[in-house]
Amino acid sequence: MSSEPPMPARLGRFAIEARIGAGGMGVVYKAEDRQLGRKIALKVLRAGGEGDDARDGAARLLREAQALARLDHPNVVAVHEVGELADDVFVAMEFIEGETLRKWMARGGPRPWPEVTAAFVQAGRGLAAAHRADLVHRDFKPENAMIDVQGRVRVLDFGLARTAGLGPPSSLVARILHAGAPGPQTSMIAGTPPYMAPEQHLGLPCDTRSDQFSFCVAFYEALFGVRPFPDGDPAHRFQAIMAAELRRPPRPVKVPGFMRAALARGLAAVPNRRHESMDALLHAITEAPRLRRRRLMASALVLLLAIAGGLAFSLWRETRGGCSDHADRVARLWAERREPLRAAITGVDAPYVDETWQALAAAMEARAGRWSELYTGACEAYQSAAPEEQAALVGRMTCLSGQARELAAMLTALSEEPDSAARHAVKAEGQLDPVEACVDVAGLPAWLRQADVHETMRGAEIRRWLAEIKTANEVGRYKPGLARAEVVLAAARELGDAALVAEALLRIGNLQRSLADHERAAATLGDAYFMALGTGADDTAAESAGALLIVDGYHRNDRVRAALWERSAAALLQRVRDRPRIAAAFYNNRAIVRAAEGRQDEAAEDYGRALAIYEAEDIADNPKVALVLGNMSRVEFMRGDLGAAIRHLERSLAIREAKLGKDHPEVAIARSNLALVLTEVGELERAAGLLRRALAVEETLYGPRHVKLAPTLDNLAKTLARQGQWDDAGQLSQRALALLTGGERPDLATTADVRAGIGAALAWQGRFDEALTELREALALRERARGADHPDTDSARAELVEALLLAGDAGAAEAMLPRPRRGATEAQTAAVQALRGRVLLARGFAELAEPLLTQALPLLPAPLARGRARAALARLHAARGEADAATLAGQAQADLQAAGAGFERERLAAAALREGAK
Repeated sequence: MSSEPPMPARLGRFAIEARIGAGGMGVVYKAEDRQLGRKIALKVLRAGGEGDDARDGAARLLREAQALARLDHPNVVAVHEVGELADDVFVAMEFIEGETLRKWMARGGPRPWPEVTAAFVQAGRGLAAAHRADLVHRDFKPENAMIDVQGRVRVLDFGLARTAGLGPPSSLVARILHAGAPGPQTSMIAGTPPYMAPEQHLGLPCDTRSDQFSFCVAFYEALFGVRPFPDGDPAHRFQAIMAAELRRPPRPVKVPGFMRAALARGLAAVPNRRHESMDALLHAITEAPRLRRRRLMASALVLLLAIAGGLAFSLWRETRGGCSDHADRVARLWAERREPLRAAITGVDAPYVDETWQALAAAMEARAGRWSELYTGACEAYQSAAPEEQAALVGRMTCLSGQARELAAMLTALSEEPDSAARHAVKAEGQLDPVEACVDVAGLPAWLRQADVHETMRGAEIRRWLAEIKTANEVGRYKPGLARAEVVLAAARELGDAALVAEALLRIGNLQRSLADHERAAATLGDAYFMALGTGADDTAAESAGALLIVDGYHRNDRVRAALWERSAAALLQRVRDRPRIAAAFYNNRAIVRAAEGRQDEAAEDYGRALAIYEAEDIADNPKVALVLGNMSRVEFMRGDLGAAIRHLERSLAIREAKLGKDHPEVAIARSNLALVLTEVGELERAAGLLRRALAVEETLYGPRHVKLAPTLDNLAKTLARQGQWDDAGQLSQRALALLTGGERPDLATTADVRAGIGAALAWQGRFDEALTELREALALRERARGADHPDTDSARAELVEALLLAGDAGAAEAMLPRPRRGATEAQTAAVQALRGRVLLARGFAELAEPLLTQALPLLPAPLARGRARAALARLHAARGEADAATLAGQAQADLQAAGAGFERERLAAAALREGAK
């Protein structure tokens, strides 16, 4: 610890009287200028630093002095002189007899809002003067403004100020955030965190609007007694800023509504949504523009209704005519497209097309009927509604008309590629918002709020194209969709509609993600997020953040960035409560990321939230529900609840069979996934039946030599090996291996799975040399594909350890044991613990092995793992002559028999142990 240097009596011609304060840059003294005979505040940078730190500090102090010297304003502290004394740099400033705004705010209890406003308006004028001189303060807070005994406020401490020309924004994100920014910009993380604007926290360029944010934080604090956003955890504060969630004051405070609105705008997360300047903010505060705002709102309502009347849908005319003349719009659209689309889908040579067409037709008929019902109700209600109620009804009809436009775009996209339509048509229809989403529309949608009807119409056309692109992604037409999306992006930019540009970027990013171009997807979706955030397109921003969560958190394994997108998406969901499917996608994505991180319990909760949203929409049979159920089954499998995993997979399979047809390729995948879990619990006949049906469908769709058959071939081989059907299993494994190694780009992970299955089957037969060769190759492939520290790689190690144990090489087995993994579930930990216990027992360490096996046994969900653990305990207890050895051996025998005929050697050993222990 170092002590403060003693206060000098004199520095040059300045007589030091008292120390006022000290900070990172130096010390401030109250002093007398003996030459000019006046009191001053003397700021001194000590030369005690070393190298660059000292030089940087001196430069900052000189910069502050030069900045202040250019200002001559009654609300900015005056600088008299700057210079050097020996190794010290000094600034002689006006000495103010008074106190900081912080102390003034705390003294005397809560102050009335007019008194607080009078003080802060003066501080704001000082900042505005600095901005006009091309200066950005970057660290405004109550400590950096003083009020004298006459009530005059001065802003001081411009040590972080920057001038024009220093560090212009270099990234697209920065340009979006600061498009049209008035005044200078610079980039460097500095300031006081509770008062810093979001762009300062992120190290992005700062401008005058960053000072405006800091000013509004301090002003809010003075008015209400608390800062507007939570103190403490920066992540919580960032989330609150993104969601525009201002803290409630601890006590009732009378502050006019116009003042609250002005502060809320100044505290916007994105600079473009704040006031244009400090002068504009001060005008909003001092002019109390309530009457002007009422006039603007009245004229805006008239304008919006006029715009709505000029739309292609002619909503106003519809309400004056017969509502029934327009209520069958969706039914007419479907009637026009029905037969060509039926011919296209059923003309595809695939076994599932008839069922696909029937499911699509039924869904479209139901959608058309419900659309007509809601539209007629809104149209008829409009005719008798009071003027103040009509905007909401027009909004509902506009929303329904927008749905009709998106439906037309979906049908167009389906008709362009019959093969894709046949496979994905039902899913594409399920992706459309339910008709009920238009019930709670409060007024006209944001995209209608333009003064130029022609621009509104052009925007509507671009939105139709974007809907077609979205459908192209849903039906797997990624490259054609991407080519069209680039053209639509150019059209949106030409129109100058930033919200449309953001949506186009979102569609492009999602297509890049579908093409597994995750680096480009991350960049494009990031641009979409910030563009949408800057224009108030909260639904696009929320969807972009949710997509970035899965791209960065799962595909790119960047947990730091994923955590930021998670918080941003969660905050934005508070603004788009009327878009539940965006929330469902977010929860599903977050669950995938959490499951990959080993946070299975949290993943299960998120999958449950997503499922609840879909079920609340009364779409329990939607393919999206089947997808979530499949994901939930994986989590339950990892947690060791195999019964729950089977129930989820059975429900998922039933939904897919009903909606997609029993011969659909996604149904084949669902059967294969269910069979994997059934194999673990010993339902081998049922599992083999499901896998054979899945394989037959895939062979029909893709032919017998397609690489897509490899996973199903491998799964069926493993199931048959457990039944002891060695020859059939071996042939299937070799066929899968040939498909994988003959492709252009080898799939290392799947190849490792196949080799691991071959090795395990060889070990069960007692062919240990061959088994160990295959299992070591599988481990090497998994390390190349997943990395050394991955759960899949640990599984490969465990499979190798099992073979080494069967071969009697306990020493080598111990060297290969997987380590306990942080975040692993109880079942996963128990499996590792039981394996370690069996290895220790084989090495002769019974005392160490017994507690591991005893603790793990109740948590082992599958009969194979239970049987092996019980057999080990039975051997241990039999060696000590304990009475329960026979019971344990009998239970092990039953478990191993349930696991399959492939474990006959181990079952016979357990039976012999049972007889010997009686």
